[in-house]
Amino acid sequence: MPNPETSDFPTYSELLLAVRRAVAALGGSARSREIGAQVAEDQGFAEAQMSVVYDGNPKSILGDRIAWARSYNKLGGALSRVRSGPCTC
Repeated sequence: MPNPETSDFPTYSELLLAVRRAVAALGGSARSREIGAQVAEDQGFAEAQMSVVYDGNPKSILGDRIAWARSYNKLGGALSRVRSGPCTC
């Protein structure tokens, strides 16, 4: 049975559009941390939700899903990474 704290969390695929919108709101270019913070704000995630971590792993579940959404947006060509400057990922 899923953890009741995370059962209502969006999947990474449900965050794909939220990530693209966050990058746009940040001017089209931002660092990963900024994107994550913008998605959390836009989606209304509480600090308590962002601090829920995997069992035996200190990684934030929502932060991880946002990172996966960023990665899949890059793989699909919706976002790109600029090597010498800020990340549009």
